[in-house]
Amino acid sequence: MNRARFFAAAVVAIVAFSACASGEPPTAVPSSPPTAVPSSPPTVTPSPPPTVSPSPPPTATPSPPPTATEPALPEIDLGRLYQVLELDEIEPIYEPVFETKGRTRLGDEQLVMGVALNGEAKAYPVSLMQVREMVNDEVGGTPVLVTW
Repeated sequence: MNRARFFAAAVVAIVAFSACASGEPPTAVPSSPPTAVPSSPPTVTPSPPPTVSPSPPPTATPSPPPTATEPALPEIDLGRLYQVLELDEIEPIYEPVFETKGRTRLGDEQLVMGVALNGEAKAYPVSLMQVREMVNDEVGGTPVLVTW
């Protein structure tokens, strides 16, 4: 709604500015002293109603096809991929052990993944998650699976 009001105000301002800055000097209209001349009451002649011609219904304009602004990704040869690990070869952590904030060996710049539920918060170091990939845990009384 605010955009519509702004747009309307901008249009009014542009029209007013263009009318004032038309480049033509203002012309003085000579004024004559009013004279009291008896006149007959004005006659009003009815004007014919305006004619409305039917306009064609609006048609949808097809949008132009999208242009590619990003380079195309290279094709991946799936025949060159091979499986390094067998299924379920990386064992999840089922009973994680946590340290308190003051006793942790993590540096200030080390990344962690955090989970906060029902007033309880836990942090899982990304360096550990890169090796083990999954942690089954409970946070705030809710079972969670943290995965990398």
